[in-house]
Amino acid sequence: MRFKVAEQEDLNSGFEIHQQIKDRKALVDSRLKEWEQPF
Repeated sequence: MRFKVAEQEDLNSGFEIHQQIKDRKALVDSRLKEWEQPF
């Protein structure tokens, strides 16, 4: 699964975007774990 974390112009705007990417990825990962319940 792929997800978009930032637009290209956001990547050029500064280093704070890297922390936002980490935060967003951590949020997605935590949500995916909630859905990984065995059936």
